[in-house]
Amino acid sequence: MIDGKVVSDLLVAAGCPREKVNTLDQYYSCPDPAYIERLGKRYLDFLVSARRPGEVALGGMEEAMDCDDFALFAMFLAKLDHARYVRETILPTPAAMESDPPQPTAIAFGMAAVDDTNVGPHAINFAIIAEGDKHVLHCYEPQRNPSVCLQEIPLSSVSAWLFAYC
Repeated sequence: MIDGKVVSDLLVAAGCPREKVNTLDQYYSCPDPAYIERLGKRYLDFLVSARRPGEVALGGMEEAMDCDDFALFAMFLAKLDHARYVRETILPTPAAMESDPPQPTAIAFGMAAVDDTNVGPHAINFAIIAEGDKHVLHCYEPQRNPSVCLQEIPLSSVSAWLFAYC
């Protein structure tokens, strides 16, 4: 579990201006890389099942299903999975709540709006992953597979980091 301020500080240290960071929750759980792999498989399975017969891909429908929709859907799946996990494993019985109340968390998996000078506006997913005693920012390409880590992202070109989208 990490504090929302730690998340903000990590993104700022990575090059994002503080005013572009939006952490709406007090505490976050870092997803396990194995979970990100499972999320990517479920996400791709859904995209395949949502295609019409003969379609090669679900995307390619400007504005109706483009990068921000893919990133939002991957973020939604991660948040739904995490909510189920919290409900089923973290929130204990009422008796246990009295003696040692748990701290439910949000998941440190979100989306970012990037304005890359080479590509133009684009939406990606990102996660804060715990690696030993430190936390590392990983970025993912939702239009290919949200479990494939992007090697280089121009963080100074990010126009917004969102753990929640309204």
